[in-house]
Amino acid sequence: MPKNTLRRPSPPPEAKGPGRLKVFLGMAPGVGKTYAMLQEARELKAKGVDVVVGLVETHGRKETAALLQGLEVLPRKPVVYKGITLLELDLEALLRRRPQVALVDELAHTNPPGLPHEKRYQDVLALTRAGIHVYTTLNVQHLETVAYLVERITGIRVRETVPDWVVVEADEVVLVDLPPEDLRARLAEGKVYPPEKVAEALKGFFTLENLKALRELALAEVSGLAAGRPAPLGPVLVYGDSERVFLRAARVAERFGEPLYLLTETAPEGLLKLAHAHRAKVKVLGPLRPPERLLALEAYARRLAPGLVVLPLGPLAEEATGRLPQTLLLVPPEGISPGPQAKRLGFPLCRSLPAP
Repeated sequence: MPKNTLRRPSPPPEAKGPGRLKVFLGMAPGVGKTYAMLQEARELKAKGVDVVVGLVETHGRKETAALLQGLEVLPRKPVVYKGITLLELDLEALLRRRPQVALVDELAHTNPPGLPHEKRYQDVLALTRAGIHVYTTLNVQHLETVAYLVERITGIRVRETVPDWVVVEADEVVLVDLPPEDLRARLAEGKVYPPEKVAEALKGFFTLENLKALRELALAEVSGLAAGRPAPLGPVLVYGDSERVFLRAARVAERFGEPLYLLTETAPEGLLKLAHAHRAKVKVLGPLRPPERLLALEAYARRLAPGLVVLPLGPLAEEATGRLPQTLLLVPPEGISPGPQAKRLGFPLCRSLPAP
């Protein structure tokens, strides 16, 4: 499988200090992320590096399964969930085993109840904090701020996501690239899914148009990482209760390496969960009348001195235009597409920023 390293390389696995994180990123299932990860693991083992497979999903692919031969594979932990026994990553056993390099597939996976963490990326971070180098895999649609774009492109909602900062702060990101036509050919040959699922997949998620768009997203994502941090921007302040608006702000903050602040009136549970995952500082204002909103925003902006204020399109954004000295980024909330109002306000009113 073609692959390109487009980010700063990690120190060698034998280097001391905190564990490093290496992410194999692809546009879709079947491009060869796990295959590429296992190939590198075998090369490390041949050099005498202590490598352990914490968890690898072969999905019945014979070529991938063959690469597990000769590698130490940690037994999985059985967890009963809704009457079904699931075999999950045994984090405690892997920490006790403490290899130099651990392979942990599918970074965006959601753990069932009863395990130490809700998400697998949290397991991975626990391993790196313990000084273990981790190799992992991820499809671009599982990045939290990319997921809603993928839903618009494919019509399929991405339910398992990873906060962007996890990948932004990774020590190395490897793009495992495959032309869309080649991926569709692999799918048709039964190398990705069982035969009974092929026809539906080719007409659904794996259409040529979808794969071309996903490939562009993956290339743009890794190219942006390779470019490094842009010039300092200053803190990013987002106002409102929209998850989409918050994620747009989070993407900017994480790409610029700036702190993120959220002002919210109703503090919906889903938004607060996102804010926690993206390490945002939250201030709950409580219900405000329309005239009070701009005053509250201006007062907080004076204290924080943000480099960017992110607002949903609407009356508040219109009032704030010309009142706030900071650059504004106006984002359509859920269910609203940019229309005449966006054009009138200069959507988006911002300096050069990462693509959404």
